Amino acid sequence: MADKELIGLIHRGVDSWNQWREANPNYPIDLTDAVLAGLNLVGINLNEADLTRADLTGANLENSTFIATRLTHAVLRNANLSRANLIAANLTGAKLQKVNVSGVNFLTAMLRGIDFSHTDLRGHDLRGQDLRDATLVGADLSDQNFTNQDLSRVDFSEANLERVNFENANLLEASFHRAKLKKVNFHNANLRQVVLSEVDLRSALLKDLNFEQVDFSNSNLQGVDFSNSNLMRANLTGCKLGEIKTSGWKIKNIKCDYAYWDQRGVEITRYHSYEFERLYSETMTIDLHYSRRLNSDEITTLPFLIEHLEASHWGCVLRLKSIDDVLGGTRVTIAVDETGGQNPTTFQEQLKEEAHKLQLAQLRLRQDQELRLQLKEALAEIKNTLWPRMLELAADDQHAQVRRFTVLLLDLKDFSRWKNEDLSEKLSLFRGLIKPILHKFHASYPNMEGDSVRVTFQNATAAVACACMIQRVLGSAGFSLRIGMDLGNVKLRYNEVTELMDLEGEVINYAARLEATAKPGQILVTDNVRYYVDSTSGFRFEPVKVALTKAVGDKNAGDIIECFTVHDNGKHFL
Repeated sequence: MADKELIGLIHRGVDSWNQWREANPNYPIDLTDAVLAGLNLVGINLNEADLTRADLTGANLENSTFIATRLTHAVLRNANLSRANLIAANLTGAKLQKVNVSGVNFLTAMLRGIDFSHTDLRGHDLRGQDLRDATLVGADLSDQNFTNQDLSRVDFSEANLERVNFENANLLEASFHRAKLKKVNFHNANLRQVVLSEVDLRSALLKDLNFEQVDFSNSNLQGVDFSNSNLMRANLTGCKLGEIKTSGWKIKNIKCDYAYWDQRGVEITRYHSYEFERLYSETMTIDLHYSRRLNSDEITTLPFLIEHLEASHWGCVLRLKSIDDVLGGTRVTIAVDETGGQNPTTFQEQLKEEAHKLQLAQLRLRQDQELRLQLKEALAEIKNTLWPRMLELAADDQHAQVRRFTVLLLDLKDFSRWKNEDLSEKLSLFRGLIKPILHKFHASYPNMEGDSVRVTFQNATAAVACACMIQRVLGSAGFSLRIGMDLGNVKLRYNEVTELMDLEGEVINYAARLEATAKPGQILVTDNVRYYVDSTSGFRFEPVKVALTKAVGDKNAGDIIECFTVHDNGKHFL
């Protein structure tokens, strides 16, 4: 335990303490578990003291000296350590969150397991430091040079690591969750079992690296060069993967439940177990070249060719990988998923030779009119037999589809009062104006019936922006609109009569009730919509209370509900 007399002496003031230390240089300073939080200790001499687990939270330690001081597991949260002398100090496991460390030299201090969360470490030279097991959450480490350093199990979550050099560093089990990694150098670093989730690595050069068991979940990896990198057992679930380079990458046992390949990163592609690996792993392939483009008949016979090859080589598994237009004709690429235990090199040569022979049989269709006619008749019979049933199965599958959308419903005021001679012309103008706006904001499942429109959006911000533009454009053209919007789960069902998708769910009904209660020119949205709109978008939401005209969910007609009317850049759409 700490010496109470020593603590009392410190409370008398730094000058008294320093004078006493000078007069008693050999007195052992035991301040273990001492509580010195919030004290003004500017310039205090704590050399060679034992401050294990001491509480120095918020203390002012500017210009203090801690030469060879033991500060293991001490708490210095929010303390001021500017220009403090920490030569040979032991800070193992100490908590220095949000500490002012300007002018501090950590060169010979022991920092293993230290907590530097949200501390500005710019300008500090941490080369050669033992930072294993350290916590650097939210710290600013920009421009640091960690070449050849052992940083295993360090938590860099949300830290600023722009332009940091990790070349040859050991980053085993380190976490970079949500860290800023612009222009980071990971060349030749040990990245096994690293967490790189929810980070932006767009266009990063990550070729020839070992990412075994790395967690990339929900990260932006668009344009990343993974050439010749090892991603075995890595997690790519939720990643944006557009335009990544994958030549020579290894993805055995990779985990990816879903990913986004489009430029905007919003169109989801889901994968079954091992499907991602099967589709995108570097596999053995054989190419068949055709002197001109393949017609539909020739494409139809490709499965026959592949099945014949599989039957001729027991145990092999083949699939059609791609059909590409190339200079001089068409290239068909067949992937070899399994070689059946045969020598890969020998097997590939045998397969190529036999595939080219079968190609000659396939091209017989080009010269034999009667054979083509027989093929068309056989295919027509198959289509008439199977296609209707396939449509039924697709409809059954779509019945179970539930997706999360922002739903927008609108109708035209006074539509029923339009004169018959004006009706057709006005509706044509209305539809002509609204169609490009819906296209601009990627509206889906549009349904226009008379004077009403129903559409969905995957993005709430886009939905509100679309509603505001509709009000501006159509309002300027003399149309008076009411708009209601809600966000939630929508069930998709295939309508066999209209052959279109029907939407069902309380979200549709709630949006309809808001549209019915809105004033002409007004946009009413639920709290769900307001919550998911980007706070930087410039929209403002004013709470209003309205009475329901019809029941919805657990609300009855006449009940007062709270919703929001939208302001677009300061303009209130009344």
